[in-house]
Formats: sequence, structure tokens, C-alpha cells
Amino acid sequence: MNTDNYRWAILGMAYVCQLSFALVFQSIPPVLRLIVTQLGISHAQAGLLMSLFALPGVLLSIPTGLICDRYGAKKVGLVSLNLMILGTSVLGLSNDFVLMALARAVTGTGAVMLTVILPQLISRWFIRKELGTGMGIFNTAMPLGTIMSFNILSIIGAALGWRASIFLTTAACAGGLLIFLLLFRNPEP
Repeated sequence: MNTDNYRWAILGMAYVCQLSFALVFQSIPPVLRLIVTQLGISHAQAGLLMSLFALPGVLLSIPTGLICDRYGAKKVGLVSLNLMILGTSVLGLSNDFVLMALARAVTGTGAVMLTVILPQLISRWFIRKELGTGMGIFNTAMPLGTIMSFNILSIIGAALGWRASIFLTTAACAGGLLIFLLLFRNPEP
């Protein structure tokens, strides 16, 4: 694929990675009742699992941008996706609330890194030419992932248990990592 058209491959890669972010972000609400029932945690603790995912976004967005500028999008992207895989794996294996909370914080740390580098990549590949189209397409991944999460993960959770839903999000992150490894490339200067 020539360099001019490769931006669409980058957009596809970014889309898949953002979709995995959305699935992971919204993985708890569809199976919340199952987690509360099975592990005996309170609704306040369950809410904390969502908050601990989002907290790194508040604390680490600016430092992540600086780290990305220093070390590059590829290194930061690999770290972010691996943190998301680690966090979702630990969450799916956990029976202890403290470990679950730590897993969500680790996943959120990876996720915030990912949400910093993906738009940056798109803006580097779609300079002037079709930047609005690229960003518009990219920005459909979050609502689509949310819709998928609430409709698919709840069905899987009801049929196979909440852990199966969480491990599906791990698989989505692993798929994102594989596509990232295969397609990532910096644009020509």
C-alpha cells in the first residue's frame, strides 16, 4: 500500500484499538449485578470499579502526552495495550475487591495512554487532507463499543458468567495489540 493510502490502514488500526478501549471501559455495567451477587461487593464498591478506571485519565493525560512526545507513539501504544491486557486478565481472575480495584486502575492507566496516542496518530497521517473525515470515523468507535458492550457482554455474562465477558474484553485488547504490531508505522516526514 502506498504511503498516501496507508493512512486508511492507520485509521483502521486506531479504530480497532479505540473499540477495544470502549469495550473495556464499559465492561463492568453489563455484568454488575452478577459481580455484586457472586462476590458480595456493595454497589458503592462496584461504582468504585468504574471510577478507578477513569481516575488515571484525570491524573495521567498530560504526563502521557509528554511521554508520548519523548518516546514515540509506538512504544507508548505497546505499553498501553499490554497494561489493558494485564488489567483485564487480573480482573477476570479476581475474587478479591482490592485486587479488582487495582486491576481496573492498571487497565485505566493503559487506556488513558491509548486515548492520547490514537488521535495524535490520526492527526499525523491525515494532515489537512481528509482530517475531519478520519477523526469523524474514528470517533464512532466509542459509541459503537458502548453499544456492543451493553448488548453483547450482558448476554455473554448471563450465559457464561461475568468472567467470560471480562475475558472477551481481554481478547479485544489482544486483537488490538496484534493489529497495532502489524500495522503501526509513523508517517513519512
